[in-house]
Amino acid sequence: MSCTETQPLIDGYLDGELDLVKNLEIERHLHECAVCAQVHQNQLMLRSAIRTPAFYFKPPAKLQERIQSALHAAESA
Repeated sequence: MSCTETQPLIDGYLDGELDLVKNLEIERHLHECAVCAQVHQNQLMLRSAIRTPAFYFKPPAKLQERIQSALHAAESA
């Protein structure tokens, strides 16, 4: 695989969305290409940073109740 084929597939590779053959091709390319390996590493670091609690919004406790109430009102209308 070339870099132009590999780089658009890295997100799918990380998400486990690709078939086995494509996964193996990407893994082989990542072992051979420092540029794509760095793109892969950057995506891993970004995912890790995004998953930190600082990026999660904790909704108000009453939000689900308000949503349910609004849905019921919309159904009745």
